[in-house]
Amino acid sequence: MNTILRQWPWPVGFAGIALLAISITAMASARDPAAQSEQTDPSPAARPELVKLEDEIRELGQKRKFQEALFTTEKGLARSDLNSTESAALRVIKGRLLRSLKRPDERIFQEVLGGPCGSPARARAYQELASLRHEAGDYQGAIGILRELIESCVDDADRVGTNIMDVETNYRHYAAMDISYLYEKLGEANLTHRWAVTAKEDYPFASFCGNAISEAHEHIEDRLEHTARLADVSYTREDFDWGRWGQRRFGPSLVETSAGLLAGTLLLALSLTVFASRHSWPRPWRLTQLRQFGSLKK
Repeated sequence: MNTILRQWPWPVGFAGIALLAISITAMASARDPAAQSEQTDPSPAARPELVKLEDEIRELGQKRKFQEALFTTEKGLARSDLNSTESAALRVIKGRLLRSLKRPDERIFQEVLGGPCGSPARARAYQELASLRHEAGDYQGAIGILRELIESCVDDADRVGTNIMDVETNYRHYAAMDISYLYEKLGEANLTHRWAVTAKEDYPFASFCGNAISEAHEHIEDRLEHTARLADVSYTREDFDWGRWGQRRFGPSLVETSAGLLAGTLLLALSLTVFASRHSWPRPWRLTQLRQFGSLKK
């Protein structure tokens, strides 16, 4: 390695720069929601004026001014330039606000389900409908909605917001887990356990974030131990295995990109060090003067 550095310092340096660029690009594409094909929060989030509208609605909601937020949402829906995705996003927001006002309306979410296939708003509509059925005590109805979500064209790689640390939504994994919980409420022990197994095996949690994968693994294993006891079946807890679970990602992991950044930095630093050692550089005037006066050892 030392010979290579001394013979070809510049190629090694360029290799380091290239590795740095690739690592930074990979990290950005894996963690920046703007790099995804779809925005995941059911929001307009496309044009600046709609982003501003959404922020205004969110701020009103946080202040629990739901009626004012609903009025603002209705103004947005009255726009004539909305596309189908933007309209669906605002409709989901409207439906949520009506729930907060104790005036739930399933028809709003049903209308969204007839919208663009794979849009984030569509997935949210399924979730809201299932939640409404659950609150009404209609557990079988909620299960039916969640099964529709699983069989639909929603994208599990959607993000939940605009923060780079937000992880993917994993709609199908969580839907299967919710079905397991609903069957537990219905007293169906075998189906409770079967859907927990389905969540793990058929719709495994996947993410760019290794910590999120590890936490999801612990959660599903805890759940499986519990459901196995309910169903009176044997279950052996599976230890976390990065070799297996680490493949369940939507993009490069933070460890991989960090390693790339470190390797690129080292290559660049080594090449610059070798290059500098081949040239004699003039000493700074102040350092030279200090040595002349004996303040520093030569």
